[in-house]
Amino acid sequence: MEDYNNTPLKKIGYLKPNQVTSIFDSEKVRNALKSNNILVKDEPDYKTQRKNQEIYENSKDKSLIQKGDYVYINFSSAKFDKGFDYQVNFYFLLNLKTI
Repeated sequence: MEDYNNTPLKKIGYLKPNQVTSIFDSEKVRNALKSNNILVKDEPDYKTQRKNQEIYENSKDKSLIQKGDYVYINFSSAKFDKGFDYQVNFYFLLNLKTI
């Protein structure tokens, strides 16, 4: 375990796990990733999220799903039905043998 904690890992920017000691080290990891040219996924802040949501909600494109729209999803139940039939048939055969 000691060797693993001292081995630089690519997913944290070639830092050693021992170098990440608190939840506040995310900035250290982000900077290490950027310095090693590893893609960092940045999430938008609250103001940007709010602005994007308003743009989406005020969009004139009616093909976009909006809040409050009803959506029909057709899940394929063939796999479930097939497995369920086998379970029922197996149970039914067990009951017939016990009679």
